[in-house]
Amino acid sequence: AKSISIPELPPFIPVIKHGSAKIVYSNNLPYVAVSLGDIISQNNLSIIENLKKRFGTNKETKIILLSNAKDRLIEKIWPRYHEVIKNISNLKLNIVTAIDYSVFLKQPHAERFVNQKRSLMTFKEFQKHKVPTIPHLYWTGKKDLKRWINWLNKNRSVEVVSINLQTERGKEIWSQTLKDLDFLSKNIGREIRFFINGPSTPQRIKDIKKIFPLITLSNKRAFQEAVSGFLLTEKSGNLIKYRNEHLTKDRIFLNNINFYNSLVSRKV
Repeated sequence: AKSISIPELPPFIPVIKHGSAKIVYSNNLPYVAVSLGDIISQNNLSIIENLKKRFGTNKETKIILLSNAKDRLIEKIWPRYHEVIKNISNLKLNIVTAIDYSVFLKQPHAERFVNQKRSLMTFKEFQKHKVPTIPHLYWTGKKDLKRWINWLNKNRSVEVVSINLQTERGKEIWSQTLKDLDFLSKNIGREIRFFINGPSTPQRIKDIKKIFPLITLSNKRAFQEAVSGFLLTEKSGNLIKYRNEHLTKDRIFLNNINFYNSLVSRKV
């Protein structure tokens, strides 16, 4: 890994969709995140021309690209990833994550290795174009985790890593994920910021914070609920949403962001 400076990240970064100017622009947010599938055409792999126009952000807002998308799209990108990444780099994004090539338990182990390697190759390609890039970590078992630990120890210039936990839904899967993350945390041997995408409930955020004191969280929940007019709060550790007809949706969105900022910043 090349040493490329990653700007300081806030506790929480909302993931937004295109056409969201009405609830995004007036809030003058420091950061937003967008998904790969929202900037690139699945048909011909053409890239949008103007980020600010597509997502309705103002000039000061920094944009992070989460390079996860449906398998059909990321597999279509692979044969042309040099070209696609070069085109993405022209957007002058503030930060990107390496492309998340899926790893499934039912795959042969060799195929899971291939997908992890492909992600690292996209990480290398983004860095080649001087894009501040966060490597994406995913695994199936402790052998994979040990390989990542070894890689991080050899690449000490990496100060932030990305982990996508959007699909970890069942209790058993979540419990195993926490054990894996705890193993990772205890064996890295240095301070790294974890950029975690997905968790939206107070309990799961607390679970993550117990393992990684230094995290930045992103999810779609703050934005999606605001679009529908719902404020987010918690009660007895549970996520509660309620419709508010007195606040405009942009104010509801800001309240939802502040709610997650407080959850992530809270001491465990």
